[in-house]
Amino acid sequence: QFEQQHQLDAAGKAKKKRDSSIKVDIEGLEVLFPRQPYPQQVQYMQSLLASVKRSENALLESPTGTGKTLSLLTALCAWLEVTRASSHAQLILENSGVDDQERKRLMESLSGAIGHAVKEGEGEGGGAGGLPSSHKVIFMSRTHTQLMQAVEQLKTTCYEPKMAVLASREHTC
Repeated sequence: QFEQQHQLDAAGKAKKKRDSSIKVDIEGLEVLFPRQPYPQQVQYMQSLLASVKRSENALLESPTGTGKTLSLLTALCAWLEVTRASSHAQLILENSGVDDQERKRLMESLSGAIGHAVKEGEGEGGGAGGLPSSHKVIFMSRTHTQLMQAVEQLKTTCYEPKMAVLASREHTC
């Protein structure tokens, strides 16, 4: 019973965070930001998502204190949510037995609903049990303190990705 109550409390907190988040449209993707973003944060997210959508590397810089970490984490978490949802939806449609024309219509409808173009073949293969392979974000920093600050920033958002913090022997022994 304690576990059920804990899960309900966590779900309630997550919903409250999601409901109080500021919705920012970046390149057709809804990013939920914990507060009103500064213009340079919006520009940072636009540059980041443009490179992610093109599967390109990006070298982004901004002065100290401009919200780079929060911008990076929220934009990538939003992109991951949509990408995973569209991959799973495509897998369901492919295995549903609907004809090609109906599947194409449903894919276009899904693209409009989630604000992201679902492409034929997106997210195929790789994963266990026939599920699409999942993208991973690896956030690295020079110091453990900077990593912990990034985790704290992520906790201010409504996103709750699985994560692990790895540290050097200095911080684990």
